[in-house]
Amino acid sequence: MKHYKVCTIEGCDRPHHGKGLCKLHYLRWHEHGNPLTVLKPVNRIGPGPCSVEGCESPRMARGWCSKHYTRWKEHGDVNWEPPTPRLCSIEGCDQPHMARGYCRTHWTRWHIHGDPLYVRPKRLCKLDECNEPHVGHGYCRTHYGRWKRHGDPLHFINYGSKRGAILVERFWSKVNQKGPIPKAHPELGPCWEWLGGTSGGYSTIRIKDGEQVAAHKVAWELVKGLVPKIKNQLHHRCENQLCVNPDHLEPLTKSEHTRLHNLS
Repeated sequence: MKHYKVCTIEGCDRPHHGKGLCKLHYLRWHEHGNPLTVLKPVNRIGPGPCSVEGCESPRMARGWCSKHYTRWKEHGDVNWEPPTPRLCSIEGCDQPHMARGYCRTHWTRWHIHGDPLYVRPKRLCKLDECNEPHVGHGYCRTHYGRWKRHGDPLHFINYGSKRGAILVERFWSKVNQKGPIPKAHPELGPCWEWLGGTSGGYSTIRIKDGEQVAAHKVAWELVKGLVPKIKNQLHHRCENQLCVNPDHLEPLTKSEHTRLHNLS
């Protein structure tokens, strides 16, 4: 076995690495099969902005930034742009397309009901003259609560019974009929201020089985009778939430009551 001290290539005095060659010539022989192979010099572009017009991002490769280089590598064009996403064909809907020209929402409506514009009808309470939304067992929240507690969705307090008489006496013992006169509406007269419990800023009283009801509604029923079925929201015209004076209350629908609260 021959032992070399220097490279055997003529004119090369680098130390021996393997196969009678220095490290440089050995790698050329190992990779290209010829220790005298000379690769063309790579024209490397120095640092600077991307060569694509209008792009100020730093160069990464071939004179392009990372974004344009990736576009060229994947699509063969540095100016390639992703296609505009297809949208739902329903007018006014800008959700992405899913199938049959519709977005997920309209496709589901078409798939289930045969109409991409199908809107489920709003279910209301099944009792006559009650237009409140359904909650359970065909009733709105109010009538469902009465049915659940008393077995009758039309249940109301019988103030003529012995239990009702006790409730009436307890109710009036918690009312101050010589309350302040409202500044915004002095023509209404004094408020009847509630001295009992409250919830959310409004007067409340407990009746049968611990059920908690609004005290101003009890006052209305004691003085004026049952609260209307449609206009069943009692609005405080005096703007005093603790007032139970029926003359200061105004029956409104739920939408009218909400609109007034939003304006105040």
